[in-house]
Amino acid sequence: MKKIASVIALTALAGCMYGNPANYERYYGNADITKIDWNKVDAEASACQYNWLGFLPTGNQSLARAVEYGDIAKIAYVDTDTIIVFPLFIAECTNVYGTKSDEAKEREARIAAEREARRNRNRSVSPAAIIADAIEE
Repeated sequence: MKKIASVIALTALAGCMYGNPANYERYYGNADITKIDWNKVDAEASACQYNWLGFLPTGNQSLARAVEYGDIAKIAYVDTDTIIVFPLFIAECTNVYGTKSDEAKEREARIAAEREARRNRNRSVSPAAIIADAIEE
């Protein structure tokens, strides 16, 4: 019985050690989001850290990782999200909003052009030929 009580107490204490500090709102509480030109914001990305069973952390919630995921060149706004299903699962995410880098814009334009060319090529070919090509591959 003591072992079961110790495991429960340990799990509860591990969950208490993890999470946002009590005054974490002070970082974002004074942010004036009315000064952000949201029309220029064309990218958003998140980086999350997950905590399983209160003591198995995985992932990376750093600002640099979120910027890397979103190919963001200029940051406009940063916020955080926390999801808690205590004691099984805790997720803390850093969300970044900003403008995409020129490389990301060029890559997206190239992908869109290739996709459109593929659609046009498929429209000019009969459906039977498309199915035959898919079967051959």
